[in-house]
Amino acid sequence: MKISASDIGWKSEYDEQMYNLMADKGIQGLEIAPTRIFPEDPYSHREQAAKWARALKADFGLAVSSMQSIWYGMNENIFVSKQEREALLEYTKKAMEFAEAVECKNLVFGCPRNR
Repeated sequence: MKISASDIGWKSEYDEQMYNLMADKGIQGLEIAPTRIFPEDPYSHREQAAKWARALKADFGLAVSSMQSIWYGMNENIFVSKQEREALLEYTKKAMEFAEAVECKNLVFGCPRNR
């Protein structure tokens, strides 16, 4: 069984300490909130995200197992208008490209504001 932990479970200043603890406990995956890694326009940082994910794997043996809150910071609502749906669709495509860059195969929406 593979176990993951979410990076929203602690403050960012404890990231390295938590990554070490996770590695020590045999935890193999890290679920990330992209805005936690790149607070501003996270999906425009694909190359940096790929480097970050490679370093996470090399330094701590952790893989990005999941991305959560992929619409965080978006104000559009999927049920309001075609224009808002299209904006969310385009943003979701960018999230998928970001996920590909960090070799993440699971995306979690979890943004009730956008429904």
